[in-house]
Formats: sequence, C-alpha cells, structure tokens
Amino acid sequence: MYRKPMDKFVTLYSDLHKRLKTVVRRYVDNPVDVEDVVQEAYLRSLEKERELGIQNPDAYVTVAARNLALNYLRSSRSKVSVPYTDEALLDVGEFAPSAEATLDADRRFRLYCQAVETLPTQCRKVFTLRHVYGFTQKEIASYLKITEKTVEYHVGVGLARVRLYMLSHCGEQENKAAESAEGNKRV
Repeated sequence: MYRKPMDKFVTLYSDLHKRLKTVVRRYVDNPVDVEDVVQEAYLRSLEKERELGIQNPDAYVTVAARNLALNYLRSSRSKVSVPYTDEALLDVGEFAPSAEATLDADRRFRLYCQAVETLPTQCRKVFTLRHVYGFTQKEIASYLKITEKTVEYHVGVGLARVRLYMLSHCGEQENKAAESAEGNKRV
C-alpha cells in the first residue's frame, strides 16, 4: 500500500511524542508550554516536509523541538520582570563580572570555537551534536547513522584534541598579552 509523505509524520508524531516531551522538558518547566513547544515543532516540521521533503524526519523533529525549546527559554528569560529598588541598583555592581573577566571569557570562547573547527569533519559533527546541542550518544548514532561506539570514540577524540589545542594556545595568547602589556609600559 502506498503511503503519503504526510503519513510518516502522523505516525512519527505518535511514536516520538513522549521522547519530544522529554527533550523539551530539559528547557521548559511548565507542562502546558512543553506540549505547545512539541506541537509547534511538529507543525513546523510538517511544513518543511511539504516544502523540502525531509530525509530523516525523526532527527529533524527532535532538533526542531530542541531549538524551539531553547528559543522559548531565551524569550521567557527576557520577559521575567523583577521589582527593584534604588538599593538593588546599587548592589548590581557587586555581581557584575569585571571587564577583564568578560574579555577573558570571550577570548576563551573564541579559542574553544577555533579548537572545534580544527577537528576532522565527522568528529566535529559528533562533538558539536553532543556538546552544543546536547544530543545523547544514541540520538547522535541514529542521526548520523553510525554506531554508538563510533560516537563515543569521536567524543573522546574531540575532547582530547580540543583540550590540547586550548592548552597549547592559551599559553601563547597569554604570552602575547604579556608582551603587549610590556611593550605598552616601555612607550
């Protein structure tokens, strides 16, 4: 019997509904909002299926649900309003990071991104899915159509290479910063 492309999404939704809710619950606390995000992910995926024809709808819907949950989380954080007093405004400076700490965090993040870019293609895909998107080993294996052992290998190799890159370049950048500061003192 011939099945329409939409049929796979109908069965997919019923098959994945529980798992999608689990994924979204990582980011969204309210059960009603969890259901809304899951349904929105499903609907958007269905629209994309009509436009493009999705090869792996299971992974597509899961990633869409995760991204929508993250968007929800970002937007809900920006909507939170906290009453404040003048005294509260004065105390903000105690908790704000210093300019040096902010610059250091930015520098380390750029270094981390550079380290990830140096990874081999497959290793970089696995590493990014695991450490940026939070996929489980099983989800990554299913999405990339590789074994869980291969996923485990790439995550381990990725961690080791990123750590080594950062350690080797962290010292270089600190030396450059010190030389720059030393040069400024001489002038």
